[in-house]
Amino acid sequence: MNARHFLLPALACAAAMAQTSASDRIKFQAYDGDGRKAQPEKMAFQVIALDAGARSRFVMIGDVIEGTKWRVVKFEFKEVPNPGTGEGTNVSELTLRHTETGRTVVLVLNKVIDTTK
Repeated sequence: MNARHFLLPALACAAAMAQTSASDRIKFQAYDGDGRKAQPEKMAFQVIALDAGARSRFVMIGDVIEGTKWRVVKFEFKEVPNPGTGEGTNVSELTLRHTETGRTVVLVLNKVIDTTK
C-alpha cells in the first residue's frame, strides 16, 4: 500500500467533520419591534452563527441563516418572572428548521444553542 491509500480516507473524514461542524452554535441576539404586539412575519431577528464566521445577521421568518442550513420558521414572545426583581425577563424563542433533515431547534433570546444536540 502506498500513502495515497491512507490519505484519501483521512481527507474524506476531515471533510465530513468540517461539514457537520460548520454551524453548531447559534445565538439569537435581538429582534426589532415590540414582541408582544408585532407581527412576527414582519420582524427582523438578529442571529450569530458562531461557527460560521460569527458575523451578526438579520433574518426574517422564512430566511435561511447565511453560512448554515437553518431556516427561521417561527418567533414566539415569552416572558418569565425574575424572582430577584419581580419584573419579567424576556426569554423569547426563535424556532429554526434544518433545510435537509427537517429537524427543529429552538433558540432562546441571548443564549447560545448548540444545534447538534
